[in-house]
Amino acid sequence: RKVLTAGLFDGIVAGMQRALPTEKLRILDVGTGEGTPFAKLLAARATQDIGVGFDISKAGVNLATQLDTPAFFAVADLAQLPFNDAVFDAVVEFFSPSAYEEFNRVLAPNGTIVKIVPASGYLHELRELLYPVESLNHTYDNSRVVELFKQHYPATTVEQVTYEWTIPSDLWADLLHMTPLHWGARPEAQTAAETQPLPKVTVDVMVLKSK
Repeated sequence: RKVLTAGLFDGIVAGMQRALPTEKLRILDVGTGEGTPFAKLLAARATQDIGVGFDISKAGVNLATQLDTPAFFAVADLAQLPFNDAVFDAVVEFFSPSAYEEFNRVLAPNGTIVKIVPASGYLHELRELLYPVESLNHTYDNSRVVELFKQHYPATTVEQVTYEWTIPSDLWADLLHMTPLHWGARPEAQTAAETQPLPKVTVDVMVLKSK
């Protein structure tokens, strides 16, 4: 939460905002986590949207309910959404898995799905710091996820959003520990990285829009 509040995803939220229709919407945020990106999106839109975020993590949802936002948050399973058919105008995802049949079921006619997918340059500085060149995790390719989205939604449009984020000196350890990149690294690489703070990281994502 500290890292997201400080602005790591602000450019991503702006890309999501550009992809959504400008009128008042009923928006479902898939895998909302602790809720900060969704809360920032609703605040930026200022259209009095009806926002619902869900996550399988009770701890994440408990944190989300503490945010100053009109959104409603719930614990729910991606594969069995506890919502009626055709009740949302938009389904949004910040780095979350997908269940396209369920998304289509809860989406109203002419609704929109917007999915944020990490691109090859996403946090590449951390990858290069934590993993040797010969490691599969040293580089990144999300083309399969993008192609699967396009198979479900042939009229997909894609916007690439890339920017550098200056890391606040007191948040280096938090940034390291929030990412799965850190979890999978060797213990000695984790320890070394904590003593080598980087000044900036690259945020590089694709904003996939169903139509």
